[in-house]
Amino acid sequence: MKNLYLFSSVLICAGLISMNYLQENTIQPSQTWDVNKSLAELLQNLGDSLKNPIPQNLNSELVKRGEEIIKFGKTTGPLGKSSKYISKYYNCISCHNTEIEAPNLKVSDPETRLT
Repeated sequence: MKNLYLFSSVLICAGLISMNYLQENTIQPSQTWDVNKSLAELLQNLGDSLKNPIPQNLNSELVKRGEEIIKFGKTTGPLGKSSKYISKYYNCISCHNTEIEAPNLKVSDPETRLT
């Protein structure tokens, strides 16, 4: 019984401390947010740095080769030599979509997906 009282008091203290911490450390919005902005812009606005920034100068040849790797499993290198297949049996689009499958992902309708 003594252990039950000790355990209960520890839980109550922990709850009070965490409630006090949450009240002091809540983020107050400094401005109204436009719902049309991206999540990356929101995080940047809150002080986060982008982990994977968008490159400033895209090389169209590298983009084309990346697309070939995803769709066909291999590409042609800069010297004109064909690369090895990324897999003997599969390529990326064997498992991953390259097009939007459904307009609303919250609604799962297998018949619509099949067509």
